[in-house]
Amino acid sequence: MPDKSYQVVCTGLWVGEEQDWDQSTPSDEYYLVITTMVRDSKGVLAQKTVTVPGAGEFESMDTGDWKKFEVLCWDGPMNRFGTFTQLYESDEGQKKENRKLINDAATQVVQLGTGTIPEGLQKLSTDIFMKLLDLDDDMIDAQVTRVFNSAATEKLVNSPQKKSVPEGIPYRFRTDHWGGGGRVRMYYDIRPS
Repeated sequence: MPDKSYQVVCTGLWVGEEQDWDQSTPSDEYYLVITTMVRDSKGVLAQKTVTVPGAGEFESMDTGDWKKFEVLCWDGPMNRFGTFTQLYESDEGQKKENRKLINDAATQVVQLGTGTIPEGLQKLSTDIFMKLLDLDDDMIDAQVTRVFNSAATEKLVNSPQKKSVPEGIPYRFRTDHWGGGGRVRMYYDIRPS
């Protein structure tokens, strides 16, 4: 009998507590990296990784704020599955701009002294300054959901969909993320493809 096909969908985010410290901005700017790992009945492992959300979608998140959305994390046959979710806070939402400024400054300084800078050394110096100045994005937390075998997946799919209170975000399972004094809850649904 072939494996059934399901969709795993990230359906929303709720901020229970904002982080204690957030660089120079008064709010948190979250994003997630979600990897869905599935195994079929023949033992073949597959995975799909998505980044949620698009740029700027979760800017200015404060305690009590929430977002309802749908991001497809998996669509296809599976016998069992699990998710690995990494929650990040984008420092000032300017990681790329900070990296470019440091890279340009390092290039100018080195060119004044030697005239050229090898590409590998330029990237290394930029990486070092980003770490020293703590300008990289901060990983708040990483969570692995328990692995749902075929019976548990079927039970989950056939269970009534829940709604978060008071946000009304539909879900069948969720993950809680704690770090930096903050607390964020992610919601997921699973349904037949």
